[in-house]
Amino acid sequence: MLKSKTRINALYEEELGRFIAARPRSRELHLKARQHMPNGVPMAWMKGLFDHPPLFIDHGEGAYITDVDGHRYLDLNVADMSMSPGYAPPAIVRTLSEQAAKGVQFLLPGEDSITVSTLLTERFLLPYWQYTLSASTANAEAMRLARIATSRQTILMFHGGYHGHIDDWLMASEMGTVKPGKHAGTLMVHFNDLAAVEKALSEFDIAAVVAEPAMTNVNLVLPQNGFLDGLRALTQKHGTLLIYDETHTHVCAWGGLTRHWRLNPDILVVGKSIASGIPMGVYGMTKALRDVMESHIEVERWPQSGEGDLAVGGTLFGNALSMAAARTTLTEILTPENQKRAATLGALLADRIDAAIYKRQLPWTTHRLFCRSGLCYGKQPINSMEASRSADFDLNRLQRIYFANRGVWEAVATAGPTVPLCATGKDIDLYGDVLNAWLDEIVE
Repeated sequence: MLKSKTRINALYEEELGRFIAARPRSRELHLKARQHMPNGVPMAWMKGLFDHPPLFIDHGEGAYITDVDGHRYLDLNVADMSMSPGYAPPAIVRTLSEQAAKGVQFLLPGEDSITVSTLLTERFLLPYWQYTLSASTANAEAMRLARIATSRQTILMFHGGYHGHIDDWLMASEMGTVKPGKHAGTLMVHFNDLAAVEKALSEFDIAAVVAEPAMTNVNLVLPQNGFLDGLRALTQKHGTLLIYDETHTHVCAWGGLTRHWRLNPDILVVGKSIASGIPMGVYGMTKALRDVMESHIEVERWPQSGEGDLAVGGTLFGNALSMAAARTTLTEILTPENQKRAATLGALLADRIDAAIYKRQLPWTTHRLFCRSGLCYGKQPINSMEASRSADFDLNRLQRIYFANRGVWEAVATAGPTVPLCATGKDIDLYGDVLNAWLDEIVE
């Protein structure tokens, strides 16, 4: 059994003190940064995601990052999935240098855009593609396209899903009601609940259902047998588009879960690691939706003529640097061989976690999704409510600070460890050793 909450919290305070004392340069830079940045960081998540002072990073190489105090960490958070290819892959360093010498942005297409679109079609099986600077924006553009294509306004999502910091996603209503401060254009039901999906599609004019094939923002919630097939059948029955967001899951297998599980979406959104961390979001679509986009293109007129009613695009979207990085990522890094190897290591990681919790007879489970395997402080959840019930704030904050003090940068609380494509078996051993040492500290 676990030690008392009092002892768990005391261990956390001990580890936190050790963490802060060993990182004077990060502490110094954080104090300096607070003079000009809220929370002392350039983006709020860099403070809000962690219950400890922020690390300031000096460099990364392969599966490891090194902070300004010289501490080196195996990074199984991989910058929240954006750096699954690893840090500073030689092929990307070379590509960025070559493209920067030729120009990074033109607001005009280059040949790489054709190459990347062809590669994406071969990989994900959707024939037409558009580009943004993030998956958040790609989701927003996909939503606009769906509303134009269906002449409907409401979007159906799943509780606990995350598709970017866009108002439509963040301010969603409970099904059938609109709470104060919620967005009337979005409804929510629970993942793995086909009856709730059917009820929503029957009662409301839904433009699109937006989902991850497996939910990744509430630790990990896997689809139950028949759920994804049923979701496709229901959306087709009701004339609703199906949008899959594979920003977190496309690294699991070549072609993502879309290809591996034969999901057949109308729109597919991918981001984060698709260009090895260089800002880029992409969304693919069917020929029918390409026709909608071409017939509703937003055109430049002076004075404004009102022609075109599909507002998509951005000045830096589809820029030459992002395209070059995506080309190299798709051809040299996110290869079938590399992704299969990472999935094998992910299974090995899950085996180590399983063995550790079984040895101590803990009522916990191990989730498995190719390269993304991790620990759940309870049974495998089927929706966000169950995932929330299995969460343990005190254990989580102790785990990540304990791991950091021993050279492992653990995933954020709502995620789980992801094996980088460049990891090795020794890296899995390191994680397993630290996990076992932590469990020895907290189990009676």
